[in-house]
Amino acid sequence: MRRTNKLLAGLLGLCLAVSVCAMPALAAEDDASSTEATTYVVTFRPGEHGTFTDSFIAGLEKYGEVKTSEATGAVAVRLNEGAALPNAPQLTDIVMNEDATRYFVTDAAQGYTGGTASGDVNAVAQYTLRASSEDAVFTVHYLDRETGAEVAPSLQGSAPVGQSLTFYALNNIENYTAEAASQQLTVSANADQNVVNFYYTAAVNNVTETVTTPGGTVIQYEDQTVVGGAAVAGGGAGGAGGAGGAGAGTGEGGDTVTIPEDNTPQAGGDNTPGGEDVEIPDESTPQANLPGEGTSGSVMPLAIGGAVVAIVVIAAIVFAINRKKSAEGE
Repeated sequence: MRRTNKLLAGLLGLCLAVSVCAMPALAAEDDASSTEATTYVVTFRPGEHGTFTDSFIAGLEKYGEVKTSEATGAVAVRLNEGAALPNAPQLTDIVMNEDATRYFVTDAAQGYTGGTASGDVNAVAQYTLRASSEDAVFTVHYLDRETGAEVAPSLQGSAPVGQSLTFYALNNIENYTAEAASQQLTVSANADQNVVNFYYTAAVNNVTETVTTPGGTVIQYEDQTVVGGAAVAGGGAGGAGGAGGAGAGTGEGGDTVTIPEDNTPQAGGDNTPGGEDVEIPDESTPQANLPGEGTSGSVMPLAIGGAVVAIVVIAAIVFAINRKKSAEGE
């Protein structure tokens, strides 16, 4: 009997040792599965003939931490992968330098398409010599395709007659999608012809309804609900102030990413002076696989549960053997 009890006690200790050893192993597996989020930097450069307005820079702050270069006026913001990219600067978001009266900004962010963060982005303002000494007014509207109502405030400014300009849609208007990312306009002396319309499609939800009639007949039908409103408020006159989606914020700690200042555009054959680098701390490192998620979270309870079941079974066997021995002794 003593021999049997020693054997069962040894098995019981082995089960306890296995359950205890499984815990740190599973914890280590869970730690290994944690990964840092990928982040990207979006940089806008005003070029050598202008600087960005304070309102444009302030509008970028809702997407993440913003850094600016005092040397070149470049402004950068860090975003998590997949986050909505900020609105491109418009022509009115750049203030011309006092010594740049011969030049005019024609594209505030050449090649910028918006969308979501999937890589580092650099957009540079482009300039040309003034096409005319006469200026004319231009107007940009942001309209709901179905209703014609404004989904963001109109943009208005002036430019030299004959100048070819590039305008960008506000790509973060909530519940709306722009049909075109950008449009061009050649400024006419007739202000009525200097109108650019960006059309937006409202988001649509398909809802399936099931109705049972008194006779037992089941009827299913689909209804569509338009999410977009008649006039979703945007920001100010500048492109960065548009309404809608916020990007990723930032946390604390992490490496730093250096934003080079060597991509300043050339205008009229002039070289751009160098400047300071801008550093943005890589502060967005949210942890993947939160507690309870992934496979490791479910393996640990199974291992512990198995050990508990083994302990209960062994205890039952010990109890049965002792009871039998006691009966035989009587």
